[in-house]
Amino acid sequence: MFVVYNFTAPNYKPRYFETERGARIAKGRNNNNPKNFQCGVLSLKAYNELFANKKVLVKNLMTGKMVEILESDKGTCNDPSQERYFTM
Repeated sequence: MFVVYNFTAPNYKPRYFETERGARIAKGRNNNNPKNFQCGVLSLKAYNELFANKKVLVKNLMTGKMVEILESDKGTCNDPSQERYFTM
């Protein structure tokens, strides 16, 4: 499995592809569009080692305390700094 990720905007959600060829085609289409940021292709294992397993600090919405979560969970329903975390 391969990942097309945005290296100029880290909070941009990565896209996953079964084949490297499919990922490279998507990367080429993204990079040719002037509205998009520059993208790169990595294997899923390399992407997880570099980006997805990093921990970040976020402020808990209810208590105001800083909480450490995975960067891949930031902005999702697993993020205590988001209202949807408490409404799920």
